[in-house]
Amino acid sequence: MDTLKAFRRVEEAIFEMKQRGIEVHWLSATAHYEPDTAIASIGWSMPEWGNGKKSILDGGVSLMEMSKPPDTIVRFDLPMDAVALNELFMRYAWLVGAYDIRRLEHKPSPRKSIDCSAIELRMDSSSKEKSRGGDDLKLESVGLRIDYGHHPYSIGGIPFAIGEGASEETMVRANEIGYAHWTMIPNCYRKEIWRKHNDDPTLTAEGRRTGEIPRIEPLNGPLPVDYRADMHELIYRLGEKPRKKSHLGRSMIGL
Repeated sequence: MDTLKAFRRVEEAIFEMKQRGIEVHWLSATAHYEPDTAIASIGWSMPEWGNGKKSILDGGVSLMEMSKPPDTIVRFDLPMDAVALNELFMRYAWLVGAYDIRRLEHKPSPRKSIDCSAIELRMDSSSKEKSRGGDDLKLESVGLRIDYGHHPYSIGGIPFAIGEGASEETMVRANEIGYAHWTMIPNCYRKEIWRKHNDDPTLTAEGRRTGEIPRIEPLNGPLPVDYRADMHELIYRLGEKPRKKSHLGRSMIGL
């Protein structure tokens, strides 16, 4: 399958938001281990100054309201399993200049509900922000529904994500047999300042790569046959570690 063709809907969403001055912050994908609906999620950066909602208050004071757009959820055109999506996601991440890829492998959990009870927004009363009058909201964990495009929360009436998530049947099957979730930061679609200061010799000036992706083994080794955790993390390094510490903000793990 042609990589860019497979990510057609992702590219279209990115182009549309770019016309509004919104850049990509991260990109993820989800699929289980049988051919079925696969999902991509795009997280956006804050808009450039001047692209917010402007209003005039009493006394002629100008107010600019800036808010992060909801994540965009898109379905891939063709059904695919985690093996097929892994190959496509790795190739796409290579082409769009990702420094690394984080892959989470979720074990089957047929006895667990797929509702959102696994998600908690916890107030950390001991945080420094709290002492200054703010609240530190921490996302304790993400559930299967969020990975498949169904986010139950909103802030100020703005949903966390919009788009067409997977069906209930797809999510139930993923819960029964396990699924994989990939995340990366596409360097070529980030704000210009990130590309300007990149120090990765594998990238072009536009933050992309050309040619075929080489064989890449995970930094933390293969998956143990007898692992007991509900979730296993694999990190794939695509780029070369920069001479300076300029990779901060483009790595999924900060290494």
